[in-house]
Amino acid sequence: MAQAYAGAAVVVLLHLQDQMWPSGALHPDLGATVAYQAVVHQATGFLSVTASVGMTEALLLMRARAFSSERPLHDIARDILSGTLRIHPEESEDD
Repeated sequence: MAQAYAGAAVVVLLHLQDQMWPSGALHPDLGATVAYQAVVHQATGFLSVTASVGMTEALLLMRARAFSSERPLHDIARDILSGTLRIHPEESEDD
């Protein structure tokens, strides 16, 4: 079943990209996804360094902030990269 879905997804992606021939550029629907992911990945790395946490924890902190503020993860990532939002992990009770 999973292979059928994966095969269908490949067909859709190839069809979208085929519409861009001969320019070779990414289809706008595909480019938006790449840009979205890039911002989230960059913000995860930035937060990992500035908060001195691992990448997984940095992403979890961003997702928690997005959930608690009822905002999209992409918006949180943009705010972190622009410097308008700073996230600090809470001190553990063991410290």
